[in-house]
Amino acid sequence: MTNLLFQDLSESIIDEILSWDPAYATQLGWHRYDHEVKTVSQGIFSEQTKRLRQFISELDKFDDASISPNERLDKDLAKYLFEIRIFEIEKLRMHEHMCMVPDEICNSLFFLFARDDIPFEERFDAIASRLEKFPRFIEESKSILKDPLKICNEVTLETGVRLPAFLAEIVMVAKKMAKDDGIVARLEIAVDRCNQAIESYNRWLKDDVIPHSHDGSILTEEEFQEYLELRSYGITVDEALEVAETYLQIIKKEMAEISKEIVDTCDPIDARNKMRSNHPKNFEELLKAYRTEIDRSRQFVIENDIATVPYGEKLLVIETPVFMRHTAPFAAQYEPAKFSTDMKGLFMVTPDDDPEHLMDHAFETITNTAVHEGYPGHHLQGIVANANPSYLRALSASMDFGEGWALYCEEMMMAQGFSSTPIERLAQLNDLVFRIVRVIADVRLSTGRTTTEEMTDLLVREVGLQRKAAMNDVRTYAITPTYYLSYFIGKLNILQLMDDVKELMGDKFTLRFFHDTLLRSGTLPMKFMRHSMAIRLHDEYGMELGESKESLHVYAMRNARRTKT
Repeated sequence: MTNLLFQDLSESIIDEILSWDPAYATQLGWHRYDHEVKTVSQGIFSEQTKRLRQFISELDKFDDASISPNERLDKDLAKYLFEIRIFEIEKLRMHEHMCMVPDEICNSLFFLFARDDIPFEERFDAIASRLEKFPRFIEESKSILKDPLKICNEVTLETGVRLPAFLAEIVMVAKKMAKDDGIVARLEIAVDRCNQAIESYNRWLKDDVIPHSHDGSILTEEEFQEYLELRSYGITVDEALEVAETYLQIIKKEMAEISKEIVDTCDPIDARNKMRSNHPKNFEELLKAYRTEIDRSRQFVIENDIATVPYGEKLLVIETPVFMRHTAPFAAQYEPAKFSTDMKGLFMVTPDDDPEHLMDHAFETITNTAVHEGYPGHHLQGIVANANPSYLRALSASMDFGEGWALYCEEMMMAQGFSSTPIERLAQLNDLVFRIVRVIADVRLSTGRTTTEEMTDLLVREVGLQRKAAMNDVRTYAITPTYYLSYFIGKLNILQLMDDVKELMGDKFTLRFFHDTLLRSGTLPMKFMRHSMAIRLHDEYGMELGESKESLHVYAMRNARRTKT
């Protein structure tokens, strides 16, 4: 039975947290703060950690007997999320290392601009309000930068340089769509003032910040290990590295075997080059290919009972906005807002002036990406997660499940027959190598064991990326510790959970049951996804799913040895 007091507390907590981050509130469709921008100061961060600790104390007042199993999960999840956020503010301290202004402006405007879940007039009124507040926000934000890291702020500057083009696009669209000339005039004035502030800010970054920034890692090795433990991926730093390096060799051997069926030389590099040579001729053809494969993967999921696809959802394929292209060199995806009836997701493909960029979008790779980003990957996962009624789960965007699920889907869909040729398998394995190399890069960069140049070389050598794309990718690893190891480690967690559920359910197990249970639970960390699975198994089948019998490291290495033989 639902505890109304717990639900009231949950709603008040999410409302206060989203008031701290109006851009994220807009992304979730929580439109109460659409006209606001983030407040930044050292005092604000101290106040937020204080409030997070108070939230934990308030949640602890609800004993387990007074709330339902799903509410107990929500309570534990919220405490977990708040402990991580406290660590990020007090230990990670990205606000002291990296100037966040350009990203914050982009995030504040993009979802108001790109989505149409609220009327045009309301969206552009909110955009104008935020633009009018940005000059003050830009100036105030300088005070919190204490220990700038060079690579972080080089990425920030690139975003800042691209930002005026995005603001110009907003004005252009307003001129085409606005019925009231007043909103256009207001936007033009606000954009002009904002551009002046951005130009000044970019000069400050270029002349004062970056020359005095230092190289190095955001965290010490000990802090990175602590961060990894807080995220509950179920693996240590050294275990993650061992697993990744072991599986990298296994997958490379399989690629070598498959290459014998693709090229006469039997050389994996030649096979990969043959795959990459078969690509769309131009960007228009590229977009068409993605749309075709996304539609095909959606139909396959429905016809083969892979997972339930909600009625009315849709995934739109569009060109990546200019300001995002350096941080999304290939593609990116955004699901609809959580607190919205809109069910249209966005899949963005990044164009490039370099013709060789198209080689990173081989037709077989497009097939795999459609699965990863679309069906049953990120888009379907986000759409179904949005339907979960929990307020507190809306705050969870767990990387190990979110990214792990999309990577898991690639091999699962191939196993179910969505693609079957040797060259399609090569494409899927090459993308898997990409995610395994990311584990190595994430760990080594975050612990100061390597350089971005060395990791760029690794991506070019092992994955076959163009150097420019590889460098852009590696720069994002360096500023987002634990994110990029989540793909492969998350996939392993899903496979371990599936094996445990199969063993428990026997012939009652179906892929659709397993997938639907995961998707409907929300974007939970795998630690909590197991709990959610246990609740459904208990309620519907009277079965008890406990903790796994072995650690993730033991599970992964045991399966690696089995694969070798």
